[in-house]
Amino acid sequence: MQYRPNEPDVVSEILDGEAVVIHLQSGTYYSLRDAALDVWQGLAAGWTADDIAACLADDAGVARESVAEPVADFVAQLVAEELVVPYATAGRDAARPFAPRGVFAAPQLQKFTDMQEMLLIDPIHEVTEAGWPIKNPKAE
Repeated sequence: MQYRPNEPDVVSEILDGEAVVIHLQSGTYYSLRDAALDVWQGLAAGWTADDIAACLADDAGVARESVAEPVADFVAQLVAEELVVPYATAGRDAARPFAPRGVFAAPQLQKFTDMQEMLLIDPIHEVTEAGWPIKNPKAE
């Protein structure tokens, strides 16, 4: 099964080897590093959990079975937190969405609720190149 980020309720940014993922409806934010980042990038590229696990196992030189369960459990966490949703697509990106690491450690979802109130009161606004807000010229 394929999953994708739960947009527009979920936004993410990758900086210095970490994905910061924010669920705008709950005000909760998450940190994804290492294998967790790899899974996030793989799902966003249309890869299945099995595809991602196989790639991570090959990189680490370990049996696919030892990677498949932790990856599937992590994807289940992402679904439970409503960060990703199932979807059907005709395929996946052929290019590998993450760099090889050489080792595998089970992906971890770090969850933070300390800024919930602030994010819910003043949500993050997506902007265009022109900035935000832009006055509608037809409104005059």
